[in-house]
Amino acid sequence: MTRLDVALAALLLGSACATPDRVDPASAAEVPLVALVVAPEQYDGARIGVRAWGVINHETAWLLLSESDFTYLIAENGVRLEGADEIFRSVPLPYRGTLRVEGTFHAGDSRAGFRGRIEATRVVALEPVLGKPGTSTGETSP
Repeated sequence: MTRLDVALAALLLGSACATPDRVDPASAAEVPLVALVVAPEQYDGARIGVRAWGVINHETAWLLLSESDFTYLIAENGVRLEGADEIFRSVPLPYRGTLRVEGTFHAGDSRAGFRGRIEATRVVALEPVLGKPGTSTGETSP
């Protein structure tokens, strides 16, 4: 491998790992939740896809960095989910576990200190920790 090959590989790897200045609002981008928490304004108005630990109840829906953020109610480590009721119908309630969410991200949220909110267009339950009887968890909800 020549120096040119090494330099080219480093350049390509660096550009692939770099965080963009701003995400194109027209195309959905896969974004880690930590990026939304750390730099929410960078993704404001962008269509995104995110996989993260989440909570969905009858009145609330959140994505958080970890289950302990839910336990200790650390809202600044998460984003709020909102959307039409039919978006959430495929998720057993109450739900705690990994979610895949697609939608439009909006930075800032005056409710409870969240870093922003996602206007969800799709929500998929991936790995439940808690769900209703008859779900794949084997656990029952109270």
